[in-house]
Amino acid sequence: MVMSHSQVGQDHPMLTQEYAIYSPPIAEFFDVICEWIDNKVPGGYVYGMSRLGKSWAIKYWMTLLIEEKYQGKVAFFHMHYSQHERPSELLFLSEILAALENAFPTTGNKLAMYKRAINHMCTRAQNLRTNYILLMVDEAQYMHEQEYQWLCNIHNSLNKLGYRFTVISVGSHELTYQHEVFAMADSAYLIARFMVRNQMFHGIRSEAELKYVLNGYDEQSEWPLNSGTSFTHYFFPRAFKAGFRIEEISDAMWKIFVELAPDNIQKHLNIPMEHIAKSVEYLFRVLSPGNPLHFSIEEDLIRKAIKQTAYEQHMYAISLVLGRKLKGTRLES
Repeated sequence: MVMSHSQVGQDHPMLTQEYAIYSPPIAEFFDVICEWIDNKVPGGYVYGMSRLGKSWAIKYWMTLLIEEKYQGKVAFFHMHYSQHERPSELLFLSEILAALENAFPTTGNKLAMYKRAINHMCTRAQNLRTNYILLMVDEAQYMHEQEYQWLCNIHNSLNKLGYRFTVISVGSHELTYQHEVFAMADSAYLIARFMVRNQMFHGIRSEAELKYVLNGYDEQSEWPLNSGTSFTHYFFPRAFKAGFRIEEISDAMWKIFVELAPDNIQKHLNIPMEHIAKSVEYLFRVLSPGNPLHFSIEEDLIRKAIKQTAYEQHMYAISLVLGRKLKGTRLES
């Protein structure tokens, strides 16, 4: 049977771009989160440049990984923070309640919403027979000092009730500046509560890591769910059975990623997952029609796949930022 491209399910995660391949940076991220969970720290933050895959890691992996490791002994909530020009306690509480999946996130005054958030967290923890609650806030670089103060109030209330509460902020490099802002504002208690521990989220840094990611398309991914069919197998059923694996192009792909990056960052490349994923998606779309049995992926096609993701422009922008930071460091020294 020959499968045309039109026959490929349009609801496949690679076509809807609703998936995240497990990667070494996600593994590092999770290891740090586990350390903070085990020590029940009050807070910490994870930062990195945009498009590295932080939000996707949270959306598709953190709940699953935490559930698998801690077997339901962590009441875990994930909040995606929305940027606001001015902090509003009412709006902030409603976003927390929405993250808790409370049925009435916008109902009541501030005191009622505050009590409802506390009760919801406690109830979830009680149902899990634990006293530990974890809130992960994505896009936290946009949060204001007042919002951290409101989280501090929730933290204090939960502590009085006998619950341990951890807030993990995840965002871009701007998060590292919050520490300095709090220090200048004499908000040392916020630093002690939420900013003492930190971890950088990396992109893909070597050909070995890239190969690991590409192998995820070959072996670790699955669609339809519970089918045992990997993404590569799904798009190339005949070639996959004949031995084709997308990880075979890792060496050529890495060389092209290096080649297209600015000179000043080639030795310490940190490739955003977005550009890898979109490159692979492009290759799958272009090569899968006709369900070929044998084919080769030429370097020119790999280069075209990478270029259409705007990788060069993004890495050029990063090189300028890093260049300014290095120049500033030299001037300060």
